Amino acid sequence: MKIIKYMCLLLSIPLLILGLIYNFTSLGKLWQNIHVNSLIGIQKIIEESIFEEKFNMDLWFTIFVPVLELPLILFIALFFLFLFFKYK
Repeated sequence: MKIIKYMCLLLSIPLLILGLIYNFTSLGKLWQNIHVNSLIGIQKIIEESIFEEKFNMDLWFTIFVPVLELPLILFIALFFLFLFFKYK
């Protein structure tokens, strides 16, 4: 398990650097190119959620849009960093 943990770290560092230096396609653009209807469906589900009504917070524009605007490489690097810190 330690090998997988350190491989995630070794993969995340160059991807993080590339994601910060170069402007790659964003996660949202890739999702839009693959299947735009599912993206619209997720938006509708999130905007009609009970959490949004209860806390009077616009989840789509405060949380999901910034994540979807992340460059794809940066998103993958953050995912590998998450895996690195998750496993012990």
